[in-house]
Amino acid sequence: MRYPIDYGYLEGTVGGDGEGVDIFVGSAGGLGVVAAAVTVDSQRRDAEVKVLADCSSAETDAVFRFLTDVLGLGVHLIHR
Repeated sequence: MRYPIDYGYLEGTVGGDGEGVDIFVGSAGGLGVVAAAVTVDSQRRDAEVKVLADCSSAETDAVFRFLTDVLGLGVHLIHR
């Protein structure tokens, strides 16, 4: 699977799935955290928060479309 921008996790954190908190890092350096995506996977009965950092508006939109259209998650974006 190809992610629209750099994707990883924040070391030293634990998310809802027991792994590190997920983070998408865009190309707009210096913006810091621009949004958080609250995601729900109803089939797996799982909810998580994913951080979007240094993302332009276009990158934020691409992440939203990826999470909803490709992964099929319910998503609510909370912008900073």
